[in-house]
Amino acid sequence: YTICILLLLVGALSGPAVSLFFLAKAIPKRSVVGTSLAIINMASLLSAIVFQPLVGHILDYYWAGAMLDGARIFSHHAYNMALLVIPLSEVVAAGIALLL
Repeated sequence: YTICILLLLVGALSGPAVSLFFLAKAIPKRSVVGTSLAIINMASLLSAIVFQPLVGHILDYYWAGAMLDGARIFSHHAYNMALLVIPLSEVVAAGIALLL
Protein backbone atom coordinates (compact mmCIF):
# COMPACT_ATOMS: atom_id res chain seq x y z
CA TYR A 1 0.00 0.00 0.00
CA THR A 2 2.82 2.38 0.85
CA ILE A 3 4.54 1.81 -2.47
CA CYS A 4 1.33 2.71 -4.31
CA ILE A 5 1.23 6.08 -2.58
CA LEU A 6 4.93 6.66 -3.26
CA LEU A 7 4.61 5.76 -6.92
CA LEU A 8 1.63 8.11 -7.17
CA LEU A 9 3.96 10.82 -5.94
CA VAL A 10 6.44 9.82 -8.65
CA GLY A 11 3.80 10.52 -11.26
CA ALA A 12 2.91 13.83 -9.68
CA LEU A 13 6.53 14.93 -9.37
CA SER A 14 7.56 13.83 -12.88
CA GLY A 15 5.62 16.60 -14.61
CA PRO A 16 8.19 19.33 -14.03
CA ALA A 17 10.87 17.29 -15.82
CA VAL A 18 9.56 18.64 -19.12
CA SER A 19 10.31 22.17 -17.95
CA LEU A 20 14.04 21.35 -18.04
CA PHE A 21 13.89 21.28 -21.82
CA PHE A 22 12.28 24.72 -21.86
CA LEU A 23 14.91 26.05 -19.46
CA ALA A 24 17.68 24.67 -21.65
CA LYS A 25 16.13 26.24 -24.73
CA ALA A 26 15.97 29.62 -22.94
CA ILE A 27 19.74 29.80 -22.41
CA PRO A 28 20.86 33.16 -23.77
CA LYS A 29 24.04 31.82 -25.36
CA ARG A 30 22.76 30.03 -28.47
CA SER A 31 26.01 28.15 -29.06
CA VAL A 32 25.39 25.89 -26.03
CA VAL A 33 21.64 25.25 -26.38
CA GLY A 34 22.16 22.02 -28.31
CA THR A 35 24.68 20.77 -25.78
CA SER A 36 22.41 21.54 -22.84
CA LEU A 37 19.47 19.76 -24.51
CA ALA A 38 21.68 16.74 -25.19
CA ILE A 39 22.83 16.61 -21.54
CA ILE A 40 19.23 16.68 -20.31
CA ASN A 41 18.26 13.95 -22.75
CA MET A 42 21.29 11.87 -21.79
CA ALA A 43 20.46 12.21 -18.09
CA SER A 44 17.14 10.44 -18.61
CA LEU A 45 18.90 7.56 -20.34
CA LEU A 46 21.59 7.37 -17.67
CA SER A 47 18.94 7.05 -14.99
CA ALA A 48 17.99 3.65 -16.41
CA ILE A 49 21.64 2.59 -16.30
CA VAL A 50 21.86 3.59 -12.63
CA PHE A 51 18.45 2.62 -11.25
CA GLN A 52 18.00 -0.86 -12.76
CA PRO A 53 21.13 -2.32 -11.12
CA LEU A 54 20.48 -0.33 -7.93
CA VAL A 55 16.97 -1.77 -7.58
CA GLY A 56 18.40 -5.23 -8.30
CA HIS A 57 21.07 -4.89 -5.61
CA ILE A 58 18.50 -3.75 -3.07
CA LEU A 59 16.27 -6.70 -3.98
CA ASP A 60 19.25 -9.03 -3.53
CA TYR A 61 20.01 -7.46 -0.15
CA TYR A 62 16.47 -8.17 1.13
CA TRP A 63 16.21 -11.62 -0.51
CA ALA A 64 15.33 -14.27 2.08
CA GLY A 65 16.74 -17.15 0.03
CA ALA A 66 13.41 -18.48 -1.32
CA MET A 67 13.52 -20.09 -4.77
CA LEU A 68 10.86 -21.54 -7.03
CA ASP A 69 11.87 -23.48 -10.14
CA GLY A 70 15.31 -21.85 -10.09
CA ALA A 71 13.97 -18.30 -9.82
CA ARG A 72 14.38 -16.09 -6.80
CA ILE A 73 11.23 -15.22 -4.88
CA PHE A 74 11.23 -11.79 -3.25
CA SER A 75 8.95 -10.62 -0.48
CA HIS A 76 6.66 -7.61 -0.68
CA HIS A 77 8.98 -5.88 1.78
CA ALA A 78 11.94 -6.42 -0.56
CA TYR A 79 10.04 -4.85 -3.46
CA ASN A 80 8.89 -1.95 -1.29
CA MET A 81 12.43 -1.23 -0.17
CA ALA A 82 13.88 -1.57 -3.68
CA LEU A 83 11.27 0.59 -5.37
CA LEU A 84 11.51 3.23 -2.65
CA VAL A 85 14.57 4.50 -4.54
CA ILE A 86 12.33 5.84 -7.31
CA PRO A 87 10.13 8.21 -5.29
CA LEU A 88 13.11 9.29 -3.19
CA SER A 89 14.97 10.31 -6.34
CA GLU A 90 11.89 12.22 -7.50
CA VAL A 91 11.82 14.17 -4.24
CA VAL A 92 15.50 15.02 -4.66
CA ALA A 93 14.87 16.08 -8.26
CA ALA A 94 11.95 18.27 -7.17
CA GLY A 95 14.18 19.92 -4.58
CA ILE A 96 16.82 20.60 -7.21
CA ALA A 97 14.16 21.98 -9.55
CA LEU A 98 13.11 24.43 -6.86
CA LEU A 99 16.68 25.73 -6.82
CA LEU A 100 16.41 26.51 -10.52
